[in-house]
Amino acid sequence: MSANGIVYDYAGATDRGRWRARNEDTYYIPDGAGPDHLLIVADGMGGYRAGNTASEKATHTVRDMLVPVRGIGTAHESAEQRILRAIARANDVVRTHAEQVEECQGMGTTLVTAVVTGNTCYVSSAGDSRCYCWRNGVLEQLTRDDSFVQELVDAGFLTPDEAECHPRANQITRALGWPQDLDGLTVASHPIQGSELLVLCSDGLWKGAGKTLEEACREADSWEFGQRALNRLTFQLVHGAVERGADDNVSAALVWIRSGEDLPVTQEREETKEED
Repeated sequence: MSANGIVYDYAGATDRGRWRARNEDTYYIPDGAGPDHLLIVADGMGGYRAGNTASEKATHTVRDMLVPVRGIGTAHESAEQRILRAIARANDVVRTHAEQVEECQGMGTTLVTAVVTGNTCYVSSAGDSRCYCWRNGVLEQLTRDDSFVQELVDAGFLTPDEAECHPRANQITRALGWPQDLDGLTVASHPIQGSELLVLCSDGLWKGAGKTLEEACREADSWEFGQRALNRLTFQLVHGAVERGADDNVSAALVWIRSGEDLPVTQEREETKEED
């Protein structure tokens, strides 16, 4: 997909992992509709049926509210306001369904979303699904976890390495569908500068991948990049985490953004299969 001399290649994949009976993750990558470029990863929780329902409803609601819009920002509403309104609506949809359907009571879902428009990427997250940016050989985390251990890190009681091994490392403090409101949820703007890769993922990937996420991105820098290469990288990230024993569902949605001078003469595009 190209616009204004910039090419966007997308790929996404998901796997239920080795130990989970069901995949409760959902992801979305663009299918060609709309001028803006939306990516979503949601990681549901709440049991066999409820977690999958929560992540699907949140993803589909945000998608339906943002994809048809002809330009994410309008004269009456900024891009940030529109994204927050879509997430708030998704929160209401998940919460209402949980209240009305007995077997879905208590369900919730993390959510990380990125909207690329023009030379800016708008990123928001709730829970511990993350968005990373790989640019000029540096991997940067663009989101902050809503988690118990992140609060301890912020307060100076734990180092990031200690947080990964903490017995309450999986305890999140915010999710869509929970009784608590999403007060304080923010949208961060990230300038797009030349060629860069955005990786949205559930915690099953970043916990399972470890430093190999950076290593995989570094290796991909040496490839002749295009859709085939992006599919390959996505496969390596998701299935590599599974092979290393990830104990959760593993999902990723990627976009590689390249300006005209970065492009090879031809571009290949392949469909990426979603595995459950």
